[in-house]
Amino acid sequence: MNSRPMPCSQQELGSLFLFEELAPDQLALLCREGRVEEFAPGLRFDSGPGDTRFRVRLPLAPTDPRPPQEAS
Repeated sequence: MNSRPMPCSQQELGSLFLFEELAPDQLALLCREGRVEEFAPGLRFDSGPGDTRFRVRLPLAPTDPRPPQEAS
């Protein structure tokens, strides 16, 4: 699973409903401490019990048409 680093845009993050109430300095912190990566289409992550990362799919990315798998 190869990815390509992308620039972080405070304006793009601030346009997402999850981050729309954040102040500019909070968005700057997310860009400074986080990262944006571009992946080829397909399944990207399968969060397990020890997952410590928070991931957000940016709106310009294509979505996976398959429904999510239900937990067993």
